[in-house]
Amino acid sequence: DLTYDELRGEYYSKLDEASEPQKLAAKGAFKTCLDLSVKYQYFDEYSRDCEKWLSKNFGAEYHLIDEFRGAPNRVNSALSDKPLALNLDGTPFHSEAPPAAEPAKGDEKGGDAKDDGKSDGGDEKGVSKEKAALKKATTKKK
Repeated sequence: DLTYDELRGEYYSKLDEASEPQKLAAKGAFKTCLDLSVKYQYFDEYSRDCEKWLSKNFGAEYHLIDEFRGAPNRVNSALSDKPLALNLDGTPFHSEAPPAAEPAKGDEKGGDAKDDGKSDGGDEKGVSKEKAALKKATTKKK
């Protein structure tokens, strides 16, 4: 005869055996959740639940660690940082226009310089390099 404890133990072992594929799939999903929260340094109640489930079901591989990170709902401050504004060529954007450079003696019109009547716009006062580049790129003479 089987005792109640033996019967219950056998029942639980068969349930564990039958649900093993689902448990392994859930392990992968919870591991992905935890890996992404660590990668992006974003911790909330959902990432904490992933950590708890992994430590409960796979205690040998995952442990609850409170010392290495703050409480849930704390976000990395880098998410609120704004990137620097850049020009089209990748240089930092300055809101003040730099002082106009004086043309060098060799840069005067005539001589060997090729003059097709087009201006690059970079030497015109008040026209930024970006606007001049856009103007050249969008206006086509036929």
